[in-house]
Amino acid sequence: LRKISPDPSLELITAESGDWTVKKYSPNGSHHFLHSRIDPKQEARMWTESQHVIMPCLVIIGVGLAYHVFNLLKKYGKIKNAYLIEADERIFQMAMKVHDFSSLTQNSSIHFLIGSPLSVIATILSTSLVQPFSFHIFSPIVSLYPDIYNPVRELIGKHLCALRLREQDGEAPDRLSF
Repeated sequence: LRKISPDPSLELITAESGDWTVKKYSPNGSHHFLHSRIDPKQEARMWTESQHVIMPCLVIIGVGLAYHVFNLLKKYGKIKNAYLIEADERIFQMAMKVHDFSSLTQNSSIHFLIGSPLSVIATILSTSLVQPFSFHIFSPIVSLYPDIYNPVRELIGKHLCALRLREQDGEAPDRLSF
């Protein structure tokens, strides 16, 4: 990630709460916030409260500055495996300036898929997620990159359905194809 040059369309700014957020500018001059411009931590708490089904294995699509990631993992501490998917390496680079990720990077049950192509995500999830899991979408970030995240969402949804069907049939798969 150190070799990646900054993206001039991304600006790390202070929200009204004093916490960091990111403003992404479009070529037409409009902008979009990745997190609340008022209170990103409160937004993360509200997002976490809206996540009703939490399995011991989970996938979070859209890491952004990771307020919601830290909040969800803290609230549901008994996670066997978590797969964190962020399409934009530059956004994750900014997140590392905002948060200390050492507790997550040193945890072997937390897996980062940052800027990974769809084929890599498919391979990793098909070999690693062989039991039902929950997946969680952080829409403010996912909406920035629909061409990347929509295929990922579809892939994960199909994988989860396949797992549930196999579990219903009494099978215990050791690997699933997409």
